[in-house]
Amino acid sequence: MYHDNDIDDSNLPKEEMLNRLLKIQEKRIELDLKDLDVSKVELENHKQLSEKSMLLNAEDRNQERLFFGKESTKFYVFSFFTVLTIAVFIVALVALGEKELAKELVTIFGSAALGALGGYGMAKRNEADTSNDN
Repeated sequence: MYHDNDIDDSNLPKEEMLNRLLKIQEKRIELDLKDLDVSKVELENHKQLSEKSMLLNAEDRNQERLFFGKESTKFYVFSFFTVLTIAVFIVALVALGEKELAKELVTIFGSAALGALGGYGMAKRNEADTSNDN
């Protein structure tokens, strides 16, 4: 790049000195225009990359939503059949006259269910607290 101090203008006539300065300014303008063209190309590339990234993120979110929707449905179906099986087993015990054993099983399964729900609630609360801290 040319600089003003590259010219030894002490022995040059004024007109030639002005011509040299004009040439230097023309070179500077050419370089600035090239820089602008490069910047424009970079901006266009960044724009295209951003658009692709946004499309991929949207597609990923949709796939994640579908996957976790299927997983949660499987979990609910499994939970329903587990509770139904336990209920049928307890009703069968009552029908067979084993009321004490049925009471024990209701107490055990009820305690386990309450513990699971309590643990789930604590996990959600701790998750919310840690996300608020960040």
